[in-house]
Amino acid sequence: MVELVVTAGLITLGFFVGGAREKKHFAELIIREKALLMKLPTRATAGKKITSGQVFLVTGNVVVASDHFKEFVGNLKSFFGGRMGPQEALIDRARREAVCRLRESALSRGATEVVDLHIETSYLDQKGVEVSAYATAIKE
Repeated sequence: MVELVVTAGLITLGFFVGGAREKKHFAELIIREKALLMKLPTRATAGKKITSGQVFLVTGNVVVASDHFKEFVGNLKSFFGGRMGPQEALIDRARREAVCRLRESALSRGATEVVDLHIETSYLDQKGVEVSAYATAIKE
């Protein structure tokens, strides 16, 4: 009986705390993305002559953990089938955070644009997700 109460408590806590943290993170991402897009646009480099000293690799990595509510809902959805909304939000947050970190890294190294962006996603059971973003940064 105690185990059931603890499990229900963790799921409820995950719903409220995890949801609040997720909303806060999404709000921060919107602000950071707008600022970064203004400072470091992605544009085509066709026709430009670029030397090797102007090109370098930039990366952005993040691991975002899931909460007990998302794990519980994920287990239910995998049993019954259907769209896994909480996990989709988790992956979206992680990808956007990784790209923001990549752009911040490029800016700190003096890049004026980022091209050829690649994103890789790894799932950590149902405990979370790891996202790595890498791209070519160009200094003009």
